[in-house]
Amino acid sequence: MPNTLLLDINGDDAVKTISEALGAHGFYILRSFDLRSALTAVTVGCECPHHGTEKCDCQFVVLLIYGEAAEPITLTTHSHNHQTRIQIVRDATMNPDPCFVEKVMAVLLEASPSLSLSPLINEEATSHA
Repeated sequence: MPNTLLLDINGDDAVKTISEALGAHGFYILRSFDLRSALTAVTVGCECPHHGTEKCDCQFVVLLIYGEAAEPITLTTHSHNHQTRIQIVRDATMNPDPCFVEKVMAVLLEASPSLSLSPLINEEATSHA
């Protein structure tokens, strides 16, 4: 099962739909970071490091998803130009329970008709949203 999905909707709608779908299946979702909220205090321009635009119009949100596992899953959403890339974080410090990840991804894939999402099989070959 893929760790990354690409949605053809903007970031705010993606986070709302993801949260509603997971919440309906009994998961608890905590929004731990929101780039747009973090940048409200920035009064000067903020060049986008990913897209080279003068003013960054990306949205990046970190969601912690709690369920039956001891540790939450960290899910990130990065959106730009009405496209959102969602990814479950796995690295040396975070290796979530595979069964828990599978359940979360199954809910997201079940919601896919309303999300217009596509699994990204080769994550390295795919550009950021």
